[in-house]
Amino acid sequence: MSEQLSLGIDIGGTKIAIALVDKQGNISNRKEYLSDTRSDETLFLTLTNGIDEVMNDSGLTIRDLKGFGIGIPGLVDLDKGVAVFQNNLPWENFLIVKKLNEYYGETLNVVIDNDVKMAAYAEYKMANLLQDEVFTYITLSTGIAATTIINNQILRGNGFSGEIGLDLIYSEEGYRTLEEVAAGPAIQKFVQDKLGDYSITTKQVFELYKEGDSVAEKAINKSVHSMALSIYSLINLLDPKKIVLGGSVIYYNPFYIELLKDELKKILLDQQHHILDSISATTLGRDNGIIGAGLKVFN
Repeated sequence: MSEQLSLGIDIGGTKIAIALVDKQGNISNRKEYLSDTRSDETLFLTLTNGIDEVMNDSGLTIRDLKGFGIGIPGLVDLDKGVAVFQNNLPWENFLIVKKLNEYYGETLNVVIDNDVKMAAYAEYKMANLLQDEVFTYITLSTGIAATTIINNQILRGNGFSGEIGLDLIYSEEGYRTLEEVAAGPAIQKFVQDKLGDYSITTKQVFELYKEGDSVAEKAINKSVHSMALSIYSLINLLDPKKIVLGGSVIYYNPFYIELLKDELKKILLDQQHHILDSISATTLGRDNGIIGAGLKVFN
């Protein structure tokens, strides 16, 4: 068995991304496949077909690898190897590790975790922090979630650790969760409702913002303000050495980070302003889930 390569797998509602990953987080033979979510078995077939193709193209076999790392949305049972529940996949209580062992006819080294936590782990490893320094990764996309890592360990609590999307924010509509006022769909819905045009996409809202549209500006400023309040609470609670933001909103609109920092400047204590230099967008982009999954195999 090789100690140098693992297989990183990032499973989502629209695609499955697979690549070989080395101990430094470099990837090769990266491929993507459309997720066939008609049933649990069609999705599993998409996965195994993808794994087989990547292995064949690389000239390797699964015995040449340290193991598989798999990021899965929603709730997972790490110890039992079960994909417990996802909103956008048909894998309720799906015994993914057992199914892979049966498919390949041998006991594999398979590490599974929530996809956001896999992405966070990649960002943490790239940050090169000291052992006792706190790291937080925040994803801002269709949903909002955070993962905090210290001493190479992900803080998990009893299952809801890091679910900042559930933070309550007071807005003009009253109390709403952070996701309801700040995530991509919330930004989109605000503008759609105000303009009466339900064909507008989140991408178009950001384009309108750049053009100086007042409605788009209000929607994004509302998102930024709400995110700043949540991150301010997180800073007060955990005082991270570094905070990295990812997810589609950040990936496609990196200027959001500067808006966020400007908002945080208004509420941080003078003694906390140092954290502003340690808040950044992901440098791994949309591959952080694959990289993190692969690196977890070496953990």
